[in-house]
Amino acid sequence: METPQSLFEAARQGGIRHIRGMLAAGANVDAIDGDGITALMKAAGWGRIEIVEYLIGACTGDVNSTNVEALMKAAARGHTDVTMYLATLCGVDVNATDGDGDTVLLKATRSGCVAAIKYLVGERGVDVDTVNRMGVTALMKAATKEDFVEAKNMFFSRLREILRSRLQESKKYMVIREREPKGVLSDI
Repeated sequence: METPQSLFEAARQGGIRHIRGMLAAGANVDAIDGDGITALMKAAGWGRIEIVEYLIGACTGDVNSTNVEALMKAAARGHTDVTMYLATLCGVDVNATDGDGDTVLLKATRSGCVAAIKYLVGERGVDVDTVNRMGVTALMKAATKEDFVEAKNMFFSRLREILRSRLQESKKYMVIREREPKGVLSDI
């Protein structure tokens, strides 16, 4: 039987036939390396879409957790096709955070992948103002990149939508507050 290392190497090199053969021979698709990384996560990080698609169907472990990690790796490396596949077809939570509080959007912003940012903000409606453990948001990271004009505009557009929504909620609250009998909501 092949070793997990062989499976990881095949995922890196893009050897889909080799992976199919190894899994048919009994290789553990959920095997992890010393860093807790699976072949699926490695394939996503290397942008191997065909292998990602195949391994998604073969995974038997905690697929949601694995898919979130795979999505993070794809976004961090700027692999828009893998990012879109995992977010759309696999239903991965695009607002999930990792151990550092980083979101998929923050990872895509760090990698400079404008196409992934456009997809995540424009089509998936990700939360653009999530703060990680270091106090950084994707917008703050984008602001440090000079060539991110289009991405910055998308962030600001999304923030305007959020602020408008919050303003509308505030206005509704104020109308309710004005109509209440004296003292009913005073303890809020």
